[in-house]
Amino acid sequence: MQRPLLCVISCLALVACETTPKSSLSGAQNAYRAASYSESLRMAKDCVLHSTGVARDEASYLEGLSLLRQAQPQASLAPLRAASNSVDQQLAANASISLGSACIALEEFGDAGRAYATAADLLDGEESNRAHATAARCFARAGLSVESAREHADAGAPERESAVVPPTVVAGNGFGEVPLTVVPPTPIRLPFALQAGAFRDRSKAESIARGLSSNAKRLGLAAPEVVQRVAKDGSVLFAVQVGEFLSRADAIVARTKLKTVGATVVER
Repeated sequence: MQRPLLCVISCLALVACETTPKSSLSGAQNAYRAASYSESLRMAKDCVLHSTGVARDEASYLEGLSLLRQAQPQASLAPLRAASNSVDQQLAANASISLGSACIALEEFGDAGRAYATAADLLDGEESNRAHATAARCFARAGLSVESAREHADAGAPERESAVVPPTVVAGNGFGEVPLTVVPPTPIRLPFALQAGAFRDRSKAESIARGLSSNAKRLGLAAPEVVQRVAKDGSVLFAVQVGEFLSRADAIVARTKLKTVGATVVER
């Protein structure tokens, strides 16, 4: 009688395991959309344990996003890396973008550059260009000039406003029709710029910035911008700045090419 009894107990145990409710991916996604990040993290982790293939990758991605939302970039690295290796190309690209965000938060700029470069290779068109441009900025911040130049070339030297990957992931990423917000990458500004004057009249500064636009674009420099500054006497000035450079020497070379009278190298 002992063996049949053991069989019955084993069968009951298996049934109990099979009927134990598991967190669904849709439930985890709904918790994320409701900003219940602790709950979405718990449910996503459970989904990772009880799923395989792309479903597991999606759960890993959501786990990483939930950790990012709770300001835990270090903990988010492992699940985001797992998701970035998905066979689903869009999912892998989205996860790589978020992985880049986590690396930037940790000031691991070389790893961030590699993550954005991976995303760029998986994306198309303007999204790919933006990812390449962000990778270039990350590599520049890490002092990897060869990698930075390569990514800038692949990006087609987009202007500053195109250099940040969009902060949302569109429908079709396995999360349904409602876009999920991804922690956007922190824009990285290089330390030096060219300044073509500082004026009390904002309209004059904007006029000069417009006049420099075509020449800056021709040279592949970041678009001119008007930056508000406070003078020593407390008055407000509007400075016209062009380009951004990793070193003062790079800025001096660009100043020679720009040929703008009175332009100076400034540190941001």
